[in-house]
Amino acid sequence: MYVNLLPKEARDVLGQVHKNTVPARRLLEQEGFRYENYVDIFDGGPSLEARVQDIRAVRDSRLCLANIGQPKGMSANLNEGNYYLVSNAKVADFRCILIQRSIPPGSAMTLTQEEADSLCITNKEPVRIVELSPYSRH
Repeated sequence: MYVNLLPKEARDVLGQVHKNTVPARRLLEQEGFRYENYVDIFDGGPSLEARVQDIRAVRDSRLCLANIGQPKGMSANLNEGNYYLVSNAKVADFRCILIQRSIPPGSAMTLTQEEADSLCITNKEPVRIVELSPYSRH
């Protein structure tokens, strides 16, 4: 309603992101967030929204039981494979780590003892896993 009282230069940039944050907005949009014509009341930038079921990381994540040990081929391929977010399934002591592995679809998740300790889990506890931004490889 009071937007009309703003100078034209200010109205023209409402809902726009700074050129340095265009990649961040693009990443959020690839993950399922959308601009719904709402702006932040403090800086006039776009307010991006998403329904939980539309967020790629939520939709594509899977729950599996963690095996604690030495992941196959890890010593030879420390810097190979895709990046994954792995979290415990706890609410009060939620933890999440980033790992790089070659994990065949549907296979069990093997974590090192250090990774399990970081997640505050023991053998055969559930973990949630999702590939980190597969769009970044394109």
